[in-house]
Amino acid sequence: DKVNKVGELSANPPGIAEQLAIAEKTLAETSAALPSLQAAAAAAEVAVKTERDVAEAKRKADLAAIEARKAAAQQQITAAKSAPDIAAKKVADLTAQAEAAKQAVAAAEAALGEKRKAAGMNEKAKAEQAVAAAQKRIEALTAEVAKAREARAKFAEGTPDFAKADALVQARKPELAKAEEAVAAAKSKIDAAPAAPAAAEVDAAKTAREEAGKKVEALRQQLQKAQSELGTAKNSAPKTIAEAEKAVAAANAELAKMQAPPAPAAAPAAAPVPAGPNIATMEKALDALNTELEAIRTERAKFEPDTPGYIAAQAKRAAIGEKIAAATTSLETAKTTPSAAPSAPVPLVGTDAEKVLAKAKNDLSEAQNRALSAQAGIERWKRAQLYQGVFNARQTLHDKQAKYDDLVATAKDAFRQAELAKAGLADAEKTIADGPKVIAEKEAALAEVLKTADAAKTQLAAAEKATADKKAAVTDPKVVQAEIAELTKQQAALTEEVAKVRAARDSAKAGSPELAAATAAREALRPKEAALTAALAAANAKMAAKPADQPIPPEMIEAVKKGQLDVKLASGKVAPVEKIVADAKKAIEDAQKQIPELKARIPKFEAEGAKIKAQAEQSAGALAKELQAAKAEMEKLRAQYDAVKNARKSASNGPAPVSVAAK
Repeated sequence: DKVNKVGELSANPPGIAEQLAIAEKTLAETSAALPSLQAAAAAAEVAVKTERDVAEAKRKADLAAIEARKAAAQQQITAAKSAPDIAAKKVADLTAQAEAAKQAVAAAEAALGEKRKAAGMNEKAKAEQAVAAAQKRIEALTAEVAKAREARAKFAEGTPDFAKADALVQARKPELAKAEEAVAAAKSKIDAAPAAPAAAEVDAAKTAREEAGKKVEALRQQLQKAQSELGTAKNSAPKTIAEAEKAVAAANAELAKMQAPPAPAAAPAAAPVPAGPNIATMEKALDALNTELEAIRTERAKFEPDTPGYIAAQAKRAAIGEKIAAATTSLETAKTTPSAAPSAPVPLVGTDAEKVLAKAKNDLSEAQNRALSAQAGIERWKRAQLYQGVFNARQTLHDKQAKYDDLVATAKDAFRQAELAKAGLADAEKTIADGPKVIAEKEAALAEVLKTADAAKTQLAAAEKATADKKAAVTDPKVVQAEIAELTKQQAALTEEVAKVRAARDSAKAGSPELAAATAAREALRPKEAALTAALAAANAKMAAKPADQPIPPEMIEAVKKGQLDVKLASGKVAPVEKIVADAKKAIEDAQKQIPELKARIPKFEAEGAKIKAQAEQSAGALAKELQAAKAEMEKLRAQYDAVKNARKSASNGPAPVSVAAK
């Protein structure tokens, strides 16, 4: 089994006793393996000699391969020197072919030109064009005559407009006759004109010219490619020859090198000495274990002692405690271990046999190092066992302290339920005492809301009645004057009432019921003011309106709409305020039911609290003695551990061990 070196820390190490057994087993097994490792090193020496003989045979075969590469490079030089001449001959041949193809294109162009010239000078074609033009003129004149006749048909014969349209028709008739004569003359020329060359002859000439052009283009591309190849051959020949000559020179150099006697192999450079333990990494791992321990303690605190959950958490705590003890011992050992390191392994360089030899030597060195590490591990795990005792004692002390703190807290909170019941009783009694006043205030607010709703309904009825009267009434100045007088009287009375309400509101104290009542009364009068103002405006409008123009005034329509909205808003406030009143009454009823229940429970809560407090204080007194004993035990074990650790530190500061100094 593999054993960690001094200062190493596994993520999940085995137990301390198991680690000690592994170290002792490793020491015994390593001592037994040393003879076989020495024999393996001797056999590797023989293998190195055999490999060197095989390497000599390979060297001779490599010489023959280099000679073949040299011959191929010399052939490449010869081919590169002759390439420009071959490319130049190809360019000359293609140039002659291209010149002949150009002459063929010129002949085809001349033949096509003759054909096109004969077709362009043909009199028959010109006559056909004249017929087409004259025919087009006839069609235009015919359209004008038809249009003029349509215009003439719209007027009566003998009228000036009829005469004007008829003159236009008569004026176009000579022009139409002249155009028809031109068509006849052109057609006679067509019959007398000689025939033009056939279209097939012209097409054949075009085809011959195109084929000749394609041949010229193909030869031009071939010539361009041949010229490019010639340039490439001239440009690349020196480089190709130089590279081939360079290859020949390289082959000659390889031959000279391989034919020379081999130089003795240099000794491999010493490999760097492996670094010591990473103390920062070990400290980080130890911190992680302590964090895990705190999480286990938190989990255990959720359960009562001797319950399954508490026992399971306690088992986890014991396991993590052993890991922390091992990690702490490893860290302290690493900090006190001398900086001298075991011998570094020999690098695996050279041939395979030489690598095997180096490995055999490394295996032998590693076995010796393992023996030293196992001896140090035996001492380390014995110290870890001592530290485990310290850790367990500290955990026991921590558990007893936590249990003692729980008992003290339990005794302190023993009367908590009784105190909560008394506070609830006081709240219920206060609710009953304040009940009449609270309900009176809520009912007063409800009365104001109902009063506002009734006023809004009255205003809406007045506005709707005024609108209906307006629709049905016939304007009578005397009736309207009487209506205006009555409305003016009502407005004056309302103004006086508003003044009284304002005076009452101004004299009331802030926050008093009188101020609230006066404010509500003022708000209730506002709808009446608006209704009277709208009615008076409507009456004045009647007086000013003409007998035939007396529509319903917009103010009356707006007064109806406003009244409907006020009724809706005021009615919507009634239900919430009624609920507030009902909730206040319900709270008083609930408080009256709770008072006898709480009075009956308080003595029971006080008796239970006294019993709990007595039990907790008794248990805490007994546990305090155990806590003092646990503190003394932990301090004793810690003193023993510190003594061993200080003794090792003093030893590490002295002369190095013989085995380390020798290495």
